[in-house]
Amino acid sequence: MSMGYVIAVGGCAGSGKSYFADQLVRMLGRPSLVVRLDDHYFTDGVRGVYAESGDPGRRFLDFNHPDSLDTEAVVQKIEEAAQSIIIVEGLFALADQRLRELSDLSVYVETPPDIRIGRKIARKYEERGQAPRETLRRYEESVRERQTRFVEPSKQFADVVLDGWAMAAEQIDEICGQIIRATQRDAR
Repeated sequence: MSMGYVIAVGGCAGSGKSYFADQLVRMLGRPSLVVRLDDHYFTDGVRGVYAESGDPGRRFLDFNHPDSLDTEAVVQKIEEAAQSIIIVEGLFALADQRLRELSDLSVYVETPPDIRIGRKIARKYEERGQAPRETLRRYEESVRERQTRFVEPSKQFADVVLDGWAMAAEQIDEICGQIIRATQRDAR
């Protein structure tokens, strides 16, 4: 069985990666698999990078460091997928060389930092009830530095840079057209 058409979608937290992936699936109207790196593919807690918490003596697995990503599990998921379209979405989708090598198309969602942090604060509050001050503290302690160091440089590997602030249906439609043409060409 040959692997499906793989789209890697990277960008900083709050840039609009998940929104773009969801809109892509909706507009393609084809069976698709979305592999959400930031939700499910981190190391087992033995491996990975740990960071110090604001609480003395407390450490946590640093989800904003690429070495905490379980790349082996992601690659296996992609290679075993039955779907013809596979969207790999997450902070390190373009930062990891193995994921880039598996990708047919790479998209970086670029959004201004103030918009990203606003979205992150709103999401953390809505999903987990996390106080805005706590989200901002974590952002200042490690998220900002990690994204500047690891995520933003991955933009150079993108085939397409998408404006995550003014993401328009036309932009997504154009990318869908590119994917449809490529998958039809591959099917022949």
